[in-house]
Amino acid sequence: MIRETVLDTVPDTDTPGALRLSVDGDTARLTWSTANPDDPSPPGGTTFDVPARSLLLALRAAWDDRHAGTSDLDPAPPRKPRPGPMNGRVPWTAELDTTLKDAWLNSADTTPAFDLIGTIAKDMGRSRNSIRARLARVGCDPDVPGRVLREEE
Repeated sequence: MIRETVLDTVPDTDTPGALRLSVDGDTARLTWSTANPDDPSPPGGTTFDVPARSLLLALRAAWDDRHAGTSDLDPAPPRKPRPGPMNGRVPWTAELDTTLKDAWLNSADTTPAFDLIGTIAKDMGRSRNSIRARLARVGCDPDVPGRVLREEE
């Protein structure tokens, strides 16, 4: 990560100088100084602090992702997807609903609902909560294996 850098202006401009950028934790300090040490900097406004994240967002807006310095700016590592069930982000289909409903209705009444939901979740690659919620959507009572919530017409 960049900790400190100095940007020089072109010498043939009206006010040659340097812009110093230093980052300390979450704060970025910008300091302007003239190239000629005998020429005093304008009073006030020569040094100011900004949140480093704001500066990062401004630089990202100015540069596209192909700019060579963009990767040096972000100190945060890329996020990894949260671990979860194999089919946790796969949408439910009518076929999957039928499979779930058949597995629920064809089970023994003596099987505890918690155990059966765990078995079905493992077989279908889903979480227990998604199976329980989907059972209610397909018309099954998620508390009692083999029972429907309402009679189908």
